[in-house]
Amino acid sequence: MNRACGACSLCCTTMAVPELGKPNGVKCEHLTPTGCGIYEERPESCRRFICSWLDGVGDTSVRPDRVGAVMAVEDGGLGHDGIALVLYTKPGDESYKKSRYLNKVSRQIVERGAGVVVVSGNDRTYYSKDGSRFRKATTEEA
Repeated sequence: MNRACGACSLCCTTMAVPELGKPNGVKCEHLTPTGCGIYEERPESCRRFICSWLDGVGDTSVRPDRVGAVMAVEDGGLGHDGIALVLYTKPGDESYKKSRYLNKVSRQIVERGAGVVVVSGNDRTYYSKDGSRFRKATTEEA
């Protein structure tokens, strides 16, 4: 499936770029109105990253900028083999909670025994299955 970021640049704000010293939740200084200002010289972590939407997950209505979260499957330290769905969001923006798609996918993943991690700036919220209930833990509790 061939997808392009188009008008979406949410990862450039929600995700850290270690090579640039850019933390999660802070707009990249190289982000311009037309995209990455250093695209040809962008850091390796930017070159390697492909969000789940670009990788073919969901339809066009769930592009990250439309649902308020960048989806990635990563080693989240939770669930089956530590794999988790990680949702990167802007600090203070909880619009991703309104997405029926993200809610459905998150619940399915947790029900299967994997975890969901919501990363919003320096804050992380972990969701995992605890018996028949969902357990929510903050970074301090984890």
